[in-house]
Amino acid sequence: MTDVLELFSGIGVIIDDAFEHKNDDIIYKIKESFEKKNIPILTFYKLPELSMVTHFKNVSFIILDWNLTETPSVPEAVIQDIIEFIKKVNSYAYLPLFIFSNEAPNHIILKLEEANIYLKNIFVKQKQELKTSRQLFSFIKKWIKETPSIYVLKKMEASVLKSKNDLFWDFQNINSDWVYILQKTITSDGADANIDLLNILFKNLIARTNYTEFNMPPKRIKNTNLKKDIRKVLECERFLTKNLPDNPCFGDIFKTTNNGNISYLLNIRPDCDIIRGEDKTELYCLKGRVVDETKINNKSKDAIKFEKGSFINKITNTYIPFIDNGLIIEFLFYDLKIKKWKDIKNDRIGRLLPPYITRVQQNYSLYSQRQGLPSIPEKAIK
Repeated sequence: MTDVLELFSGIGVIIDDAFEHKNDDIIYKIKESFEKKNIPILTFYKLPELSMVTHFKNVSFIILDWNLTETPSVPEAVIQDIIEFIKKVNSYAYLPLFIFSNEAPNHIILKLEEANIYLKNIFVKQKQELKTSRQLFSFIKKWIKETPSIYVLKKMEASVLKSKNDLFWDFQNINSDWVYILQKTITSDGADANIDLLNILFKNLIARTNYTEFNMPPKRIKNTNLKKDIRKVLECERFLTKNLPDNPCFGDIFKTTNNGNISYLLNIRPDCDIIRGEDKTELYCLKGRVVDETKINNKSKDAIKFEKGSFINKITNTYIPFIDNGLIIEFLFYDLKIKKWKDIKNDRIGRLLPPYITRVQQNYSLYSQRQGLPSIPEKAIK
């Protein structure tokens, strides 16, 4: 696995009351361990104002003392302030948060669990176990091995940051007015300059992002609810349910209920036709229905075939797993509905992401352009 210090490059934040009292505390050795590796550290002797937390979203990591007072036991009010601080940080950023304190880790973890914030991005350790930099980085490295999401986050950050810098320098070196030029080109075509500019930047960012190798050791996953957990992870990967724009998008999925019957609509009309999202905008939607999973690979005539990790689609349909809480939805190419955005926008439950929506569009194109052929007489075969 990559050296731990390479993963934590960037500005770190340490919050500990020892910085106010100038007393002999291990936190100074911890701070020095990072600084000797040329990692800049920003220190606070008390919790920053919550209004300042929004500026922490770009820091590399946070080290926090649990007891920010000189009292032997931590006052409940201080604990609540720390919990609110952690919640605020987590609402703005996903970053490693280390709690290094003289208090017993089990007591700290219990308080975090009670507040429902003891998440995988938090690492708790007693200061007495971190007397040397070797011990410090050894514990962090071990924790990272057990927390692949932090490892992947840090590897991805490094790759994306380099790509972002390359992207803007490339455009800047060509023409310093590149933003104006792109906006003028976009608006002259009648498109939305804000959305199209973002699309151009993100496509270029992805194109410039180099291959990143994640050297993670294998980890055995408990089989408890494994099927359900896999579906949740795969749904998060392909189906976006939060932070949806106010305008319609290619891949939007709508859910409707009529007399107790649930049906779905999948918009396959391209963004370039609908991006303005006016009320009169028409969407081209495929109607969908929930798959009866007892039919998967059974012996019936209408069995649904699942082979080598994929559902076998017919020319008239496509299967999309897993959306809307792990369901498998069948969308029918022969049942295309034209709907006005204003009539169904309140029924939107999320958006199917590429490459899945792209595959649906491609398959629908094949269906709509298929050429009928005369059937072969059975006597010519039998």
